[in-house]
Amino acid sequence: MDERITEITKNTAFLARLSLTEEELSSFSKDMTSIYHFASQVSEANDGMGKDICANGALRADTEDSFDDVTALLAVAPKGSLVDGCFTVPKAVD
Repeated sequence: MDERITEITKNTAFLARLSLTEEELSSFSKDMTSIYHFASQVSEANDGMGKDICANGALRADTEDSFDDVTALLAVAPKGSLVDGCFTVPKAVD
């Protein structure tokens, strides 16, 4: 598995146009192994009664709800986050 994870990490780095040192490759491969193991645990999850909770691809129905209480949202939002009726968020990528 380790060699396969290393190859997956190399391919992912290539697709992301990253040049990794051997040390970085080793570190990221360990991270990928952890992600793989976590995903395996999630795929084996059940609700405790033998029913696969991921069988239909959703844990709950996707329903539309309206929320018109802007005051309640602003109470927990950073100051100045409502501009021209829209919520703003900090810039994450340059």
